[in-house]
Amino acid sequence: MIMKCFRHKQNKSRRHLLTLIEAMLSLSAATLVTAAVIPAATSMLNAAKEARVQMELNAISAGLAEYARDVGYFPGVSPTTAQDGNHLVLATDAPIPQGETPQWTEAHRLSLRQYLCFQGADAEPSWSGPYLNTSINDDPWGNAYVINISAARGGAVFALSAGRNGQIDTPFEQLVSNAAVGGDDYAVRLQ
Repeated sequence: MIMKCFRHKQNKSRRHLLTLIEAMLSLSAATLVTAAVIPAATSMLNAAKEARVQMELNAISAGLAEYARDVGYFPGVSPTTAQDGNHLVLATDAPIPQGETPQWTEAHRLSLRQYLCFQGADAEPSWSGPYLNTSINDDPWGNAYVINISAARGGAVFALSAGRNGQIDTPFEQLVSNAAVGGDDYAVRLQ
């Protein structure tokens, strides 16, 4: 009888030990699966954001080009508008990110939606929009899409997103001949 009790305790201990080993193996397997899935999911999410930003920038630039064809110039830079030296940006409603050059955030801001989506009371007579079929609010990282529209009077014009780092790395004023997009910014060149 004593022997029987001893064996019973021994079997119970073995069962607990096996349960603990099984739990540790399950936890290890789950950790390995998670370690393999997270980088792949992050990579897919980044690829989706990049695809979205390019698609939206293409839509914005196509809308601006169509507006310019109909009206004769880009929004905010009509031939009768005085050139007062102030910088001018078109932007979506989200915050404009800081830039390497202060002109991006210090510029007078015009609403991209106002010019491309709605024909307001002060719209040009030849306005034939809307020029955007979709609602574009902000880039995938929560920042405004911006266009350095005052550069349309002879400089390079970009529709851009600040990218992942949330900072505009592209210089505001660039010559058309050697304009380049900076850092991790995403851009479509309009001029």
